[in-house]
Amino acid sequence: MKNFYLAFLFLSSILSAQEGYILPRSSSSFRQDMTVTPQGDRILIGEVTLDTVIGLDLDPGPGTNRFQGVLKKDPGDGAFVASYDPQGNLNWSVLIADTTLDHSDVRAFYVDYDDESNIYVQGEFFVSADFAPGDAEYLVTPPAGMYWMTFIASYTPTGELRFVVTLPTYIPAIFADGLLRQFGVDGAGNSYSMIGYSSEFDYDPGDGESIMDGKQPVIASYDKDGNFRFAFETMGAPYVLGVSKMGDFYVGGDHRQEEYGVDLDPNPDSEYFIPETEKLISSIVLSFDTDAQLNFAQVIEGDGVYPYMLDGDKHGNLYMAGPMQPGKSDFDPGPDTVLLEVIDSFGSEADFFMAKYRRDGELVKALLLEEKPGSLALEGVQDFALSDDGELYLSGRILWDSLDLDPSEETHYISGQYPYAERAFVAGYDSSFNLLFGYTLGDSLQDGLGKDGRWFKVAPAPVCGDYVLMAEIPLPQTIDFDPREGSEYVPTAINSGTDTIGLAVITYSHDLDAGGMDCLLSGLAGRDKLSALPLRVFPNPSATGVFEMKLPFAGDNLAEYLIADLSGRIVRQGVVHNSDEPIKLDLSQQPAGVYIAKVSSAGRTAVAKLIRGAIR
Repeated sequence: MKNFYLAFLFLSSILSAQEGYILPRSSSSFRQDMTVTPQGDRILIGEVTLDTVIGLDLDPGPGTNRFQGVLKKDPGDGAFVASYDPQGNLNWSVLIADTTLDHSDVRAFYVDYDDESNIYVQGEFFVSADFAPGDAEYLVTPPAGMYWMTFIASYTPTGELRFVVTLPTYIPAIFADGLLRQFGVDGAGNSYSMIGYSSEFDYDPGDGESIMDGKQPVIASYDKDGNFRFAFETMGAPYVLGVSKMGDFYVGGDHRQEEYGVDLDPNPDSEYFIPETEKLISSIVLSFDTDAQLNFAQVIEGDGVYPYMLDGDKHGNLYMAGPMQPGKSDFDPGPDTVLLEVIDSFGSEADFFMAKYRRDGELVKALLLEEKPGSLALEGVQDFALSDDGELYLSGRILWDSLDLDPSEETHYISGQYPYAERAFVAGYDSSFNLLFGYTLGDSLQDGLGKDGRWFKVAPAPVCGDYVLMAEIPLPQTIDFDPREGSEYVPTAINSGTDTIGLAVITYSHDLDAGGMDCLLSGLAGRDKLSALPLRVFPNPSATGVFEMKLPFAGDNLAEYLIADLSGRIVRQGVVHNSDEPIKLDLSQQPAGVYIAKVSSAGRTAVAKLIRGAIR
């Protein structure tokens, strides 16, 4: 027990600012995505060029893991899926392709997970694709008369193929400058896909029929085993689909004047029509429950408001965000008016808005991230992620002058590089949009961010309570990924070879900007070579400060536990001899805030973030 105590006590002084690794690759691609499962595994998907040896080393260690391709007349492209544990060890990898063809073309667009850490990948393929890992084969081909198909492929947490669903082809809005999500999975494993204008298709792969003529965009849903749930036509110009883990899903897009009189409620027993106005086009967000019952519809009155990012927390609140062009817009769906205004300083320059609504559509809060008066700063927010607790993460690019990341009366300015160089920025907010952290990384002149590495994908890390960045960067890598003054973290690719691009995956802590404790899971577990597991604690948050902790992984073994605040101070510790019953943790005498619980038993460790305070 003494050694365990000392290791924890000096944690904040012996760990690096973050843990990370770089995967060398031979070519750049903006079709890639990342998520972090409930058990903490980092899941990466993307596109690779097929050759005799595919140019992506999926093993960040001294070994190599490159898929073997088959060189044909025109080798084409494949898609990869790779899983890593929180310490950066490769769990497994899958190549989705058909290397027997003269030209294979498979693309992966999105990845998501369910509460059981099953993995779901959406993309498209041409003619045929093999979705099975290793020597197994699961070859899928389109129906007669079709060549391109959208797919949903699901894998277990250990990489076994679960099912494949095929849909009409539809290339979503994925750009080098950002990604609009049009696929998602809720906690129960129900997947939701947005399919744009396409051919006539039967969306029910079973014995029933659900035929759509393809003249309107379609929202289709399948359960955790790939069975058909529902499909319905939606608004004429949707561009984003958001899915919360509790099961609500959201559709955002443009409502055009010619669509007045179109029923937007898919329920045959009810209807919803947008109130007619003289506006030619309006921004609209539709909120549905898991069975496609309409919760509410929100028309944002104003010009140039684009809710590109939609997601929901475990309490049913909807979060939306995106660019807003100069002008005034009303974000309150009720009789009151909540206007946000963007000032036109340099001609059609956009600011970034964030808004939160309750499940019934009531506005909670709406605000802008504004530039310093007279400056030109924000180039764009490229990625957006929301934790189940409503913590919001943004990543993007900033140019020139100062952007205020703090929407309160306080200021937190970040800036790009003069005269025309860009920096990447990352920011985090709590569920009330209070700023948790915000910083910049690199610049386009010295570090190549203006070339291949312009974007940063961000995802919460649920086990650790922190977040992960994935970025495509030039090799050799020179970017300092530690924004703290006086600290530096420049990870290097171990087996770069002749590769010119690296896929960097970096784990961060909430308190990194303030110099607080780093991520316990990616640091301590990585050094001790322990198997990291989620820790079951309830209620969490706890208004009284009393928690119960379950230790099913300990079995009959003795378990050691400790609780620390974010400064590393131990507030509780002990030994558990009987793990069959929940363990009571009393932090009622501790101040409100965030604490870290860590349990070690039989060579395994589990970590959880405890929130001592009232539930919002």
